[in-house]
Amino acid sequence: MYPAGDDQATIKTYVSVKHRRITTQPRKVHKAPYQVPAHLASGEAQLLAKVQAGGDLWGHQSRKIGDVGVEDGMLNDYGIQHFHLGTKPDRKRPNLIEGTKEILFAVVKENDFYVLGIFDHKAWSKQALIDVVQTNWPQLVDPYVLKSGPGFEVLGLSRTYTDDEAAILRANGINVLTTGKDGSVRLGPGGGVTGLGTSLVATRDAIKLERHIKEMQQEAIEGLEAVGADDSVRVRLEWREDKPYIVTDPPGLDQEVTEVLSIPPL
Repeated sequence: MYPAGDDQATIKTYVSVKHRRITTQPRKVHKAPYQVPAHLASGEAQLLAKVQAGGDLWGHQSRKIGDVGVEDGMLNDYGIQHFHLGTKPDRKRPNLIEGTKEILFAVVKENDFYVLGIFDHKAWSKQALIDVVQTNWPQLVDPYVLKSGPGFEVLGLSRTYTDDEAAILRANGINVLTTGKDGSVRLGPGGGVTGLGTSLVATRDAIKLERHIKEMQQEAIEGLEAVGADDSVRVRLEWREDKPYIVTDPPGLDQEVTEVLSIPPL
């Protein structure tokens, strides 16, 4: 269940959940070199088979995946998701797979699933995680590497932070630049965190969606004014299954607007 709130809060909640939600579609698996502990071999094989088949990965994700108030700091900062490697449903939470002490880290793209390896629950802020991605799939990190340009040159960082320091800064909404093995200076490939600890990417998407809905609302109001509707007419956006409709009260307009308002389901 998602908490009720005003329109703006609802949009932010929707976009935040969607940011963490992985769409169910087949993906090609790419693996960095790593060892799989024997007791996790079956769980890893099952998870990756599900990835390739386009199965729902929700049950393998964070134990708090259903809590809309919880942020995934590693995803927001590094763009890395984590997955539990149990092989059967959790007894207390049957909608989730049994949790495991060691978890699989991966970067999830639309058609690809890049596996970094298997780590413990203390690895959330290890800057070496970005090194693994950059070494094996440099194209994923390159857009976040600071590059020299006309009149300036990127020399490096005057100060670097330990993993523990980076974790504290992230928890306080501060983004940390990191240095790659090749000396490159990198932004967080996840897009970064806001001062509230939320995702910068999700915040940007929420602003865009809110603006889009307001524009549609204004168009509907102007259309009603053009046909002589007075101020007593109320206009609302209503969902029927996965299709949005503009509806008026008192009745007068009931129009499907799927073509102009595309908001994919979670």
